[in-house]
Amino acid sequence: LREAACESGNELVHGRHVWAALDARRLRAGLAERRTLELIERGVVRVQTRGSVVGLVNALVVYHVGGHDFGRPMRVTATVGAGRSGIASVERVVGLSGKSHDKGMQILTGWLRERLGRTRTLAVAAAVAFEQSYGRVDGDSATLTELLVVLSALSGVALDQGVAVTGSINQLGEIQSVGGVNEKIEGFYATCKLQGLTGSQGVCIPDTNVPDLCLDDEVVEACARGEFHVWPVASLEEAVALVAQADLGAADEQGRYPAGSVLGRAGATLDQFQRVVRLQGKGERPPS
Repeated sequence: LREAACESGNELVHGRHVWAALDARRLRAGLAERRTLELIERGVVRVQTRGSVVGLVNALVVYHVGGHDFGRPMRVTATVGAGRSGIASVERVVGLSGKSHDKGMQILTGWLRERLGRTRTLAVAAAVAFEQSYGRVDGDSATLTELLVVLSALSGVALDQGVAVTGSINQLGEIQSVGGVNEKIEGFYATCKLQGLTGSQGVCIPDTNVPDLCLDDEVVEACARGEFHVWPVASLEEAVALVAQADLGAADEQGRYPAGSVLGRAGATLDQFQRVVRLQGKGERPPS
């Protein structure tokens, strides 16, 4: 209010003075945000907002720098192979993750075990990493993102790089609220605008975060024009349909999933891994 009063030059403060004060504060404190966008523009920080890729998705993180909060996309990747080590977080292995993030990875593993481990042993060695992240990672708001990228790597189903994802998930597959949703959406919008808006880009958020939305006018206007989108989802099935444009799959009475579904394809990969591990345990060479 004091800054807005300075902007007005008299005792009467209008809305435009408040916005001018907010813009001035963002200009003063937003150096780190502007530098981040410059690094993305130069390709130093790799971010892809077009096309579809297997085992790669855009997560969203929030930085707190000098009293200024801003969001930016960060690529999350997953690789899978035959083994017995399960799902490993690279951040946890090197000591760069907090307890909340580690808990999220355990929930992710629990969901996979419940959906795909009832009729087979999860003979998988997978690694999930936040690319170009050199600081500490914490919180469970990327659990949905990490689960999507693991399912993509297992099934071979590509993920839309124009859809950034944020959301916590529980072992039942229900999506839960996250913090910093406005900064995350605005950060991805800024990146998409930098690389060129296509009209199909946007952010997947938990539906329970909709009451928290208070977005910048530019983002709201872009959404109204259909140049950018905010998609609220309540379940993993909805998130898979949006980001992978595929059916997650529902199990029949024997616990089998449709062959063309994401879980059906992931289950076929796990069956193959199980055969490889079994043959290796017998000292036999798996067929090429």
